[in-house]
Amino acid sequence: LVYNIKEYGVDGLGMYRAYTIWNWILLMSYFGIGSYLSIRNQIDPEVSKRHRLTKLERVHWILMEVELPSTILVFLVVWLVLFPSAKAAGCPECVANFNSYMVHGANVAFMYTDFFLNGLRFKLEHYYYIIGWGGLYAFFHGLLMLGEDLADNPHCPVYGFMTVASPGLILWLLGLIFVMSVFYVVAYGTSLLKNRCEPMSAGEDDEKEELDNNPDVELYAKENHEGASL
Repeated sequence: LVYNIKEYGVDGLGMYRAYTIWNWILLMSYFGIGSYLSIRNQIDPEVSKRHRLTKLERVHWILMEVELPSTILVFLVVWLVLFPSAKAAGCPECVANFNSYMVHGANVAFMYTDFFLNGLRFKLEHYYYIIGWGGLYAFFHGLLMLGEDLADNPHCPVYGFMTVASPGLILWLLGLIFVMSVFYVVAYGTSLLKNRCEPMSAGEDDEKEELDNNPDVELYAKENHEGASL
């Protein structure tokens, strides 16, 4: 983030035309909130005995459900699509550099390490959060491209298909939403694998069943954020 602010300027919107930046900001928010919640629970252990999530804990949970599949998507697009294109154009360092390694690679390691250490799980019906996040980015990007077009400036989109000059823009955006849904299902599958690797005790299983059967309780964490991000 600091690198891109230096590159584009703190007042410029150019840095936000890349989904990577949106993803990285979300990642920092996730770990920042998670660290606060972990420290709070260490200071006051009674907090973790509640059977309802606070608003901040719900935000943290949703951030995880959006960020984990997003990091997978960004990683695969960059290294399987953008990097080969940059290499063919004779500029592999345009993608293969320290900043790119951090925001297109290390983020996956950060998220999966934290995910397997915390007590959070995915809920399949929460898929609309990542669709909403992707839709918000597409809407912002479209407004940015429209502004460039009205000002007779070059669009310079990070992703060539996401420009108002593209005749298939709507189809590309619908495809983007579909791909995000697919990667959410992939992340959900990882969550199911996590459940198998971390079998609950009888008491925990009874508690989970009670919570799952109560529509007013949306707690889906094995230990109420105890042991979350640090």
